[in-house]
Amino acid sequence: MPVDSRSLPSFRSPDECRERHIGESVRGMTNHRDPRWFFVIGAMKAGTSSLYQYLACHPLIYASPIKEPGYFALASPTCADTHRYFSLFANRTVEEWAFEASTCYSKAPRIAGVAERIQHRFPDARFIYVLRNPIDRVYSHFLDNWIERGDREPFESAVLRADSHYVSVSRYYFQLCQYLDRFPHRNLHVVIFERMIRDPASTIKGICQFLELEFAADSVPANTAHNVTAKKRPYSPWARWISSQPWYARVPRPIRHLGGTLLGSYIRPKCLELSDVRSPQRDRALAELLHDDVEQLEAFLQMDLWDWDIRGTSTDDDQSTLEAHACLTADCAHSTH
Repeated sequence: MPVDSRSLPSFRSPDECRERHIGESVRGMTNHRDPRWFFVIGAMKAGTSSLYQYLACHPLIYASPIKEPGYFALASPTCADTHRYFSLFANRTVEEWAFEASTCYSKAPRIAGVAERIQHRFPDARFIYVLRNPIDRVYSHFLDNWIERGDREPFESAVLRADSHYVSVSRYYFQLCQYLDRFPHRNLHVVIFERMIRDPASTIKGICQFLELEFAADSVPANTAHNVTAKKRPYSPWARWISSQPWYARVPRPIRHLGGTLLGSYIRPKCLELSDVRSPQRDRALAELLHDDVEQLEAFLQMDLWDWDIRGTSTDDDQSTLEAHACLTADCAHSTH
């Protein structure tokens, strides 16, 4: 029997076919009416893990079960990538908002084009950006790479350069500009990390107002830092080698945990400490690299960032501040570094 060509879908290009497939995936993987979307875009090592936990407790917010899927960091995602991403939200029911918290979304220029890709998929998306004292964030980022990735490049050559990735991630106004070029300012909400730690309930209340949700005070958990850099220890080279072997994934988790407990310091030797890295001279060098961006940020936010003293001296002599650093270095261990 001849096929009536009018009954066949017509696609002008492979790209259009792909767009239709993705659109059907999006519609098929959310229940009830489509959610509204927001993204916690960073910054890395600025408390996004804690904020993710806070927001996930709200009854009308659906959190991706994977905090940092990083889908919009992909320049050319495949249909399989898209399916995996939107399947993360398949269990949403009555929640009005869906979100994830990939800190790689504020890592330009190393990862570029994120805002453009989000705009293409969700033109009405909203964004939450957590900002921490940029110098503190650089140190935490550097220590995290030393611990998690075994990066042993000296601080001066890795960090104290104008084109350093560590410095770029702490140039918050620079990172914001990629979003401000594509979304209205009202779609962006800034959270100051130091204020969130002091009073998480007020921070969540402000976010609820931004998302047009009722604030549920009983949904704010206890003030607990998550993924604290100061509590981590690096894996030894041979432990990294063992974990990279194909058979390692087949070892039952309880046995892996028992092995880690018994071997202790052999697997995770002594960690590099903040006091081993931080100095007044390095603080001043970082302040020179970051000062202009902080001024631009203050002008844009019309806010005096009194929480940050980027011209100040090292806080290593203040024991209470050292303890604060240990508690405040929260972020995701699976960030794109």
